[in-house]
Amino acid sequence: MLIKEKVLISAFEECLEILIKCYPEQEARQITSWVFEEVTGMQRHLFRLQNRSFTEDELHQLNKIIQRLQLFEPIQQVLGHAYFRRLKLQVNKYTLIPRPETEELVGYVLRQAKLITAPVRIIDIGTGSGCIAISIKDEMPEAMVYALDISAEALQVARANALNCATMVNFVLGDFLEANTLAKLPQVDIIVSNPPYITKSEETMLDKHVRDYEPAQALFVPDDDPLLYYKQLTTYALLMPRVWLFSEVHENYAQHTAALFTNKGGKQTQIFIDMQGKARMVASFFEKS
Repeated sequence: MLIKEKVLISAFEECLEILIKCYPEQEARQITSWVFEEVTGMQRHLFRLQNRSFTEDELHQLNKIIQRLQLFEPIQQVLGHAYFRRLKLQVNKYTLIPRPETEELVGYVLRQAKLITAPVRIIDIGTGSGCIAISIKDEMPEAMVYALDISAEALQVARANALNCATMVNFVLGDFLEANTLAKLPQVDIIVSNPPYITKSEETMLDKHVRDYEPAQALFVPDDDPLLYYKQLTTYALLMPRVWLFSEVHENYAQHTAALFTNKGGKQTQIFIDMQGKARMVASFFEKS
């Protein structure tokens, strides 16, 4: 179904009517606002006040976007960017779409980093779009920030984002699960990660826009080893004289992850609740005796 109405306000309602068939109404309204802001170049609080019509080029662009959205492609991938904290970042099919709970994770990391004697060294494991690493460097320029990912395509996006945000991040290509990669990683004061944590058996329960469009290797872990990456994170942490480990977690495995960290020697282990009331972050301090 395509938009036929050219008058801006009427076209907005027509677009909303189409998208409500694919998304919950509140989400459809938000997506429609983002799309119209992108196409018109106007702030979303202004375009409904403009009594004008789309140009042919604008209408063509709008309909191309609507067609992709009707296939449940994520709006951030359709537009080619997402907002994270105070940054606008490129995203594509090779990167996870940054989410609000990850913004909260960055906030906890920054709070702890400010308590460490400068210059603080921080590494982001599984950086994807670079949202964690770049936002930390953006808000704490004096920090030395590293970022690792297994995907060369994702790192290409992350490097472009760092350049666009005028931040200096040291990007590393490698498989975190391999011992050779681990041995080459730097000594740091803080490890932060949003690793894969969804079990393969949960794949069919995911929304179509996640299941079909976001990178599987950044999402899934084997059913028989849901804490796979957290075990490796503790292995890395134990290579340091002292280090804070912050990680996003599956809400169903928050207690298991916290117990793992503690059993591996982590102290002051904490589970953080996100804005949705879910246990989604765990932090622990590791120190060699």
